[in-house]
Amino acid sequence: MIIDRINQQASIKNARKLLKSYGTIRRLATVNTSHPLHEQDKRDLKCIQAIVGEMEDTQASIINMCYLDGSHKTRQYIADTMGYSR
Repeated sequence: MIIDRINQQASIKNARKLLKSYGTIRRLATVNTSHPLHEQDKRDLKCIQAIVGEMEDTQASIINMCYLDGSHKTRQYIADTMGYSR
Protein backbone atom coordinates (compact mmCIF):
# COMPACT_ATOMS: atom_id res chain seq x y z
CA MET A 1 0.00 0.00 0.00
CA ILE A 2 1.08 3.57 -0.61
CA ILE A 3 0.37 4.45 3.03
CA ASP A 4 3.05 1.97 4.11
CA ARG A 5 5.64 3.90 2.08
CA ILE A 6 4.92 7.32 3.58
CA ASN A 7 7.72 8.53 5.82
CA GLN A 8 5.72 10.26 8.56
CA GLN A 9 8.69 12.14 10.07
CA ALA A 10 9.82 13.43 6.67
CA SER A 11 6.24 14.48 5.86
CA ILE A 12 5.97 16.40 9.13
CA LYS A 13 9.32 18.08 8.49
CA ASN A 14 8.25 19.08 4.95
CA ALA A 15 4.88 20.40 6.14
CA ARG A 16 6.54 22.54 8.83
CA LYS A 17 9.04 23.88 6.32
CA LEU A 18 6.24 24.86 3.94
CA LEU A 19 4.13 26.41 6.70
CA LYS A 20 7.09 28.41 8.02
CA SER A 21 7.37 29.89 4.51
CA TYR A 22 3.69 30.88 4.46
CA GLY A 23 4.32 34.60 4.96
CA THR A 24 6.76 34.70 2.06
CA ILE A 25 4.47 32.59 -0.11
CA ARG A 26 1.55 34.90 0.65
CA ARG A 27 3.58 38.02 -0.19
CA LEU A 28 4.96 36.58 -3.43
CA ALA A 29 1.55 35.26 -4.48
CA THR A 30 0.22 38.81 -4.49
CA VAL A 31 2.93 40.10 -6.83
CA ASN A 32 1.32 41.06 -10.12
CA THR A 33 3.42 38.99 -12.50
CA SER A 34 3.17 35.76 -14.42
CA HIS A 35 6.66 34.59 -13.48
CA PRO A 36 6.59 30.78 -13.00
CA LEU A 37 7.81 31.03 -9.39
CA HIS A 38 5.04 33.46 -8.48
CA GLU A 39 2.51 31.17 -10.16
CA GLN A 40 3.77 28.32 -7.96
CA ASP A 41 3.39 30.55 -4.90
CA LYS A 42 -0.20 31.26 -5.91
CA ARG A 43 -0.89 27.51 -6.20
CA ASP A 44 0.83 26.82 -2.87
CA LEU A 45 -1.18 29.56 -1.16
CA LYS A 46 -4.48 28.20 -2.47
CA CYS A 47 -3.50 24.69 -1.43
CA ILE A 48 -2.53 25.71 2.11
CA GLN A 49 -5.70 27.75 2.54
CA ALA A 50 -7.86 24.89 1.21
CA ILE A 51 -6.28 22.32 3.52
CA VAL A 52 -6.58 24.54 6.59
CA GLY A 53 -10.17 25.27 5.57
CA GLU A 54 -10.92 21.54 5.70
CA MET A 55 -9.52 21.12 9.22
CA GLU A 56 -11.55 21.02 12.39
CA ASP A 57 -11.73 24.39 14.14
CA THR A 58 -9.23 23.44 16.86
CA GLN A 59 -6.65 22.17 14.38
CA ALA A 60 -7.10 25.18 12.11
CA SER A 61 -6.73 27.56 15.06
CA ILE A 62 -3.46 25.94 16.13
CA ILE A 63 -2.05 26.03 12.57
CA ASN A 64 -3.12 29.67 12.22
CA MET A 65 -1.49 30.68 15.50
CA CYS A 66 1.68 28.69 14.84
CA TYR A 67 2.29 29.59 11.23
CA LEU A 68 -0.28 31.63 9.34
CA ASP A 69 -1.17 34.77 11.26
CA GLY A 70 2.41 36.07 11.36
CA SER A 71 2.40 36.82 15.09
CA HIS A 72 4.98 34.17 16.08
CA LYS A 73 3.17 33.04 19.19
CA THR A 74 4.98 30.67 21.54
CA ARG A 75 3.87 27.09 22.02
CA GLN A 76 3.10 27.90 25.65
CA TYR A 77 0.85 30.81 24.64
CA ILE A 78 -0.96 28.64 22.12
CA ALA A 79 -1.40 25.82 24.63
CA ASP A 80 -2.75 28.23 27.24
CA THR A 81 -5.10 29.84 24.72
CA MET A 82 -6.41 26.49 23.53
CA GLY A 83 -6.66 25.03 27.04
CA TYR A 84 -4.04 22.32 26.44
CA SER A 85 -0.73 21.50 28.07
CA ARG A 86 2.31 22.34 25.99
